[in-house]
Amino acid sequence: MSLLPFIHISNKWLRMHLPLSKLIDTIEAGVECYSSRSEGGVTQPLRTQIPDKSKKAVFASAVAHIDCQGVFVNKMFSHVPANADKGLPKTHSSLAMFDSNTGELVAIVDGDELTRLHQSALAAAASRLLAPPDATTLALIVSDFGDAEALLTSHLIVLKQLKKVNICLPRGPSSDAQRLVETLKESFAGLTFEAFSAVEPAVNSAHVVCLSCGGDEPLLQALWLKEQGVHVTSMGSFLPSLRELHTCILNDFSVVVDSREASAAANGDIKAAQLSTADLPEIGELIGCRRSLSSSLRTVFCSVGLAVQDGMAARLALRLFQEKENERLQVNCAKH
Repeated sequence: MSLLPFIHISNKWLRMHLPLSKLIDTIEAGVECYSSRSEGGVTQPLRTQIPDKSKKAVFASAVAHIDCQGVFVNKMFSHVPANADKGLPKTHSSLAMFDSNTGELVAIVDGDELTRLHQSALAAAASRLLAPPDATTLALIVSDFGDAEALLTSHLIVLKQLKKVNICLPRGPSSDAQRLVETLKESFAGLTFEAFSAVEPAVNSAHVVCLSCGGDEPLLQALWLKEQGVHVTSMGSFLPSLRELHTCILNDFSVVVDSREASAAANGDIKAAQLSTADLPEIGELIGCRRSLSSSLRTVFCSVGLAVQDGMAARLALRLFQEKENERLQVNCAKH
């Protein structure tokens, strides 16, 4: 039994016990509340970022008050590009959750897996809303197995006719994509997988494209994509220095964001394209039917990440953790 005055929820626990089926609905509710602003009971300023220019590294803190959940949250993360040369993840994160009634620290949640899961849930929510309803081909442009597995699992929930999955790891060795495909085949029977060493052939036939591997240079061009019936979700441009999309996509596609303010301040692709976010629809507005998207055959959702998304996911994880702990205690009591 933990002697800590708060609960710690690990990456391992999240991988095993936080179901994407529940998380998709939870994240949809969170972004809808965020886009309702004061009516939704969410207060979230822009995140604070501290650069280490000598290492091209960033430390950031994103806070939110989620009144309907009774919590304050502080998501802290570091992004160190040089870690790639050391065999380490570029990004590390943790989330602190406080009871907004008492101010007490309730939980510390490992942020790496939490972020991976809630981003995958949000991507699936965007695809459910914006992708062609008869989409059969999904292209995953990712950095590692964890992202691919979570994105595929979440999209299987919302894309009922999915048959083929194209995999590309553009910022890693070309052999990694084939190894990833072989691993995924073991867990996802009934789907056809194909590995690609380059982005263009991986996305040519895709109805849905998900990217989660921001870097110095953009990866995806509009002319590589279908002329109609295609949706793109970009999650890797969460800092001004990170790119995934060529500016032509932002100019030619109907753009949706998770936050107008945060995207203008931090999304590397939107800043590079000098795109005004003032009139862009937020995903929460579309989910809550506060705005509608004019008929479009090509859509792109640019997610910069919000503390409310982390907070809603962490609050769900805490509830499930407490339920499982109560079940464990009841079993132990019954044995004695």
